Amino acid sequence: MTVPGMTHSWAGRIVRFRPYRAKNELFDRGILPGDVYLRIKDFVIAHRQKP
Repeated sequence: MTVPGMTHSWAGRIVRFRPYRAKNELFDRGILPGDVYLRIKDFVIAHRQKP
């Protein structure tokens, strides 16, 4: 699957700073800038399973 606007660099940052409780943490924690987050947010699912 390809995510429009996603580069290998941004994908690497997302993986490096895991885990996330919600996808908005990508922006809130400064992992992605706002313009990139707005482009990809509809393609991202992020949640943590309860232990």
